Amino acid sequence: MNFGRVSDLNFTFDAAFFGSEEAETTTRAHNDLPLISVVVPVFNTEKYLKKCLESVRAQTYEHLQIILVDDGSSDASGDICDSYQRLDGRFVVIHQENRGLSAARNAGTAIADGTYVAYVDSDDYVAPGFISVLYDAIMTTRADIAAIPAPVVFSDGEEISLWDDFGAAATTPRVQRVPSVAYQERLLYQRYANGAQFRLYLTDIMKEHLFPEGLLYEDMATIYRVIRAVDSVAVVNAPSLYAYRSNPIGITQMKYTRKKMNSILHVTRTMKEDIVDWYPELEKACASRCFASLRAVYAQVPAECVYDSESLWLELQSYSDYVIRDKSARRRERIAAVISNAGRACFDMFCRCCRLLGLMR
Repeated sequence: MNFGRVSDLNFTFDAAFFGSEEAETTTRAHNDLPLISVVVPVFNTEKYLKKCLESVRAQTYEHLQIILVDDGSSDASGDICDSYQRLDGRFVVIHQENRGLSAARNAGTAIADGTYVAYVDSDDYVAPGFISVLYDAIMTTRADIAAIPAPVVFSDGEEISLWDDFGAAATTPRVQRVPSVAYQERLLYQRYANGAQFRLYLTDIMKEHLFPEGLLYEDMATIYRVIRAVDSVAVVNAPSLYAYRSNPIGITQMKYTRKKMNSILHVTRTMKEDIVDWYPELEKACASRCFASLRAVYAQVPAECVYDSESLWLELQSYSDYVIRDKSARRRERIAAVISNAGRACFDMFCRCCRLLGLMR
């Protein structure tokens, strides 16, 4: 593992470059604000990486430690990371063998020196105010985490606009302090996006709740545990702070493998056990989330994988009655649960139709 130079973690300002007054003002402004770490896991994203890193570099909150974790890329991604470390002293680069998204995030979290930490995927990008707005929300509410409800989702070739200016000409985003139990419920019912990228966290909390290595669905396995560790979350009604690329090779859309089945069974069973133990009142909400995740994986299983299909089907059935009776569950889950009670043939046809229509999320 190759870490950036220790000096890369500190900020030095050349008075001859900035002008002595500007250098003094900038240094004083940074000293008044906590360091915030931004962890960017990188794997074979040379096509998108520069746009991502430029968006992080352009943050209006400048007192950043930007940690790039090159997770064994075989394209030019690693070289791009190194070029940004040479360009901007706030960047720190780790090169490691390919170990997966969780290991890359954990490696970045381990060396994060900031009071707070955020995660940005290397094929996504963020608005200039992403960090500053979330940090201000934490300061306003005294929460340990700030979050957006969901990102702006886009595909390759699609033009989208993010919030470039939160000044007088922009609408000030509404901030709501949501108790952790209520936030947990909204996550389980998928009213809030679950991805780790859509929040700013107290770093100490993330160091205590690392992402599980060797599993898929790492966000689903981790975020509910992180939320339990805090009293509340500051929710900022500003989805246009984060642009999330709908990636055809992402976990939810990549080709089915048995690792998907093993991961989702482990994650849903563990989550159900934890949620029922910690929040008995959220059992129905947890059943809805587990059913939705199992349904999405079941729909991807090829016909020849009989054991996998049967295992997921039996697991689905254990949640269907909960979902049917739960009026708070998403409409698509209740419909899917009703159809599942009509038998596998009907449910398989329903899944094929949803997959064709892009409704399997």
